[in-house]
Amino acid sequence: MFLHSFKNTFKLLLRQKAMLFWALLFPIVLGIFFKLAFGNINENSKFKTIDVAVNETLMQDDNFKNFMNEMEDEKYFKVVESKNEDILNTNEDVKAYIDSMDKIYTKKSGISETIVETIMNSYSQKVSMITKIMQKNPTADIGKILNVDDHIKDVSRKNMNPVNVFFYTLLGMTTIYGYMWGLFVSFQYEANLSTNAKRNAVSPTKKSVMLSASVLVSWIINFGVAFGILIGVSNKKSLDTKTGMGIAITMLMSFLAGMMVPEIKIVIAEKLPIINKINPVAVVTDAVYSLYYYDSMVRFNKDIINLLIITVVFVVASLFFMRGKEYESL
Repeated sequence: MFLHSFKNTFKLLLRQKAMLFWALLFPIVLGIFFKLAFGNINENSKFKTIDVAVNETLMQDDNFKNFMNEMEDEKYFKVVESKNEDILNTNEDVKAYIDSMDKIYTKKSGISETIVETIMNSYSQKVSMITKIMQKNPTADIGKILNVDDHIKDVSRKNMNPVNVFFYTLLGMTTIYGYMWGLFVSFQYEANLSTNAKRNAVSPTKKSVMLSASVLVSWIINFGVAFGILIGVSNKKSLDTKTGMGIAITMLMSFLAGMMVPEIKIVIAEKLPIINKINPVAVVTDAVYSLYYYDSMVRFNKDIINLLIITVVFVVASLFFMRGKEYESL
């Protein structure tokens, strides 16, 4: 009897074209728009090597030449030699002309020009410091003085991309959007909600068998079913009203998880972290995030356990509203 109910429910749910669109196709369409809108943001924000021209005379200084070669190796600068600042007018790619360590010509004020000036100021300060040290103590070990031990080891992955938060939150929203299936199921088996439910209530098949088969089918199609069942059985509003309630709550959860403004999730984590713990969209987002950024599965496992606890709470609350109902007439 369970298999019979399972098969019939599966066919029935697949006929719900509107629900299939909102629960399965809409997130895909939204993901495509996200890609079109945000796909190139990270590429545009990447640092680009700055073209600079250097006075030919200055490049005769071996120390300065080694410094410029190092800047090229690190892909900060692309260096060309020039006799004077006229190259700024003849070469459009050149952003700055370094005439001497304390004199730099630029076409305009901008980020690239500021970076060049900052690097050169840092270099000049170090040269000045070394000169003063050597004058006072010619035997000083300059290499030891300038060497700064780095006690911080960077173990983060180099593929971090803040734009991914939008897509992770979309996965969380898709998960909770399965509430529609749970809402539909509740209207099939709660006799005070629909005509179909009244028919099922007088069916010889046990309600527990039909309900468990329907819930299993819904879970196969999408998650978030427990949330939908809770919305369906917790009040006597119409199906349209409950659908609207589900959309509103889902959008609120998605907003708090960072879909619209990624910084919101960080602010909540700092000010009121419990919200991120009970928000299923935020939990799913964090679980996918942890898989992408961390080698350990500890954080992911915690999120899955948290998600299971939320699901159990939804199920228990739904059973509370469904318990021992009797009807004088159908």
